[in-house]
Amino acid sequence: MTKPTYTAITIGPIYKTLSLARKTRELWGASYLFSFIMRKIIEGLGDEQKCCLPFHSNILKEWKDKGAGLFPDRLIYEGDVSDAIPGIEENIIKILSDKSGLDSIYLQNYIRIYFTTYSLPLPIYKDDESIEKNYNIIMVANKLLDALELKGKYYSGNISGIDWKKAIDNLNGKQFYTEAFQNSKKFEFPSIAEIATFDFYDYKPEAYEALVKQHITLQEEKDQSDFLNALKNSTEFGDKLKLRTYHKYIAVVQGDGDNIGKTIQAIGGDKKMVQKFSSALFDFALAATDEIKKYGGKAVYVGGDDVLFFAPVAVFNENLNEGNGGLSSIFGLLSALDQKFEKYLINHPDLKELYKEGGKLHGNVPSMSYGVSITYSKYPLNEARDTAYALLQKAKSIKDDKNKICFKLHKHSGHSFGFTVNKKEKNGGKPPLSYNYFIKMVTNIPLTEGLLLSISTKLAPLHVLLKEIGSDKPRLNPFFEQEFEYEKLEKTINNNSLPASVREEAKSQLTFIKSIEEFYHQLCVDFKEHNLPFPTNATEASDSNIAKLYSTLRFIKHLTDEEDEQ
Repeated sequence: MTKPTYTAITIGPIYKTLSLARKTRELWGASYLFSFIMRKIIEGLGDEQKCCLPFHSNILKEWKDKGAGLFPDRLIYEGDVSDAIPGIEENIIKILSDKSGLDSIYLQNYIRIYFTTYSLPLPIYKDDESIEKNYNIIMVANKLLDALELKGKYYSGNISGIDWKKAIDNLNGKQFYTEAFQNSKKFEFPSIAEIATFDFYDYKPEAYEALVKQHITLQEEKDQSDFLNALKNSTEFGDKLKLRTYHKYIAVVQGDGDNIGKTIQAIGGDKKMVQKFSSALFDFALAATDEIKKYGGKAVYVGGDDVLFFAPVAVFNENLNEGNGGLSSIFGLLSALDQKFEKYLINHPDLKELYKEGGKLHGNVPSMSYGVSITYSKYPLNEARDTAYALLQKAKSIKDDKNKICFKLHKHSGHSFGFTVNKKEKNGGKPPLSYNYFIKMVTNIPLTEGLLLSISTKLAPLHVLLKEIGSDKPRLNPFFEQEFEYEKLEKTINNNSLPASVREEAKSQLTFIKSIEEFYHQLCVDFKEHNLPFPTNATEASDSNIAKLYSTLRFIKHLTDEEDEQ
């Protein structure tokens, strides 16, 4: 019986190339470069149905006009195609050289396309599960590719004249933009200021585009503060949508799947199951790209469960809070991505049996963890990206306790704060109720003047009391009723002689304050071990329930402020 043979391919150097980027368009282009290379390899091999990972029945059609790189840096292909790869590589280098302006000899030495062929079983695992692992299509390939990537490939010639930034700009303009944004007449990847102020564009596109044309010139690297001042002083956007602190900040989000390795181990050497799993990941990537775009973000890459994107910290929605308008934050987008992940991976008709009770992966259901770095618009982009990656690693640092969001806001003043949001029940896969309350609170934020300052001012001195009564609903509820005058707000709501706008605003205030009460109480119930005193410094008990409450309120206040707090 003939052993099944596969070719495994890896490309690079990814981190080195991304580290050259200083602006949004450079980072996007540097990332898209590798998606482009992998796609060209698949096209050159001629039969995408032989792809195991990545795989999708329409993989060479569905990527078009999605605005992000969707092809990962590793490929597993059925059969021995090692003879075809050198010719494919030569064609890729020629295209890149023609479009970038870089010398082809330099690119041949810089771009890495490593490959190896193998037949199963391959006896490289020596542990108790060696037989099953040695038949595993993906695990064996990853082991071999990890070894290949240790082989450094360095260009020994003169590199003093290499201008990678200009090369990326050339590739963006001559190749990448027209592929990734096919329906756009003329496209330039937006600046940080444009991404951060997406809600102005969404509210009145023509007025917004006129200000962009007047104030932002990407090629000249012009200071974009003039653009923000023009938005602030414009009368085109009405009274509800105002330039606020969050418009001067950008969110850089890095996400990665949890328990994906365990899923790979469970599906083993079954090629059809590998393709179904890979197809589900690709469907999630397509849906995630659409969700990011709908919120106002810009995806850098979405390679299956591996995502990196820029996004507004918050967006204005005039339909929230009884029509008075309000804000929905970046956390709402992450919740939407989780819902897509559950739809395409967990509830996939051919995969869900793995996660049911008695299935191979019961108790190890895949999920998504995120690192969220929010920084001032002039903060170095590479540092923000590195912070997002470090936060992601923190979210995934504890074995069997992942599925988290680690968040950090670095203020213009130099101060920073953050917290960890746990999306998983202890001993279970469903979100804890406290997470549901958290999402409810940060996706419907009223813009009542002084509301967040009033709430923070009243709660801050009472952290000792709050710690003691947090899990005791009969004590916590009267405290909130008294401090925030629930009865007075309810009388306003029910007073039909008052203008409707006044009653509606009182209703949105009461709803929001009650959501704070619900969130904190449920935190104390869900995570009893975190009912610790308020930290005396930034590193002590930073994930205590009371610290999470105050950090959440501080984050929301940052969104609603019109001036940046020093």
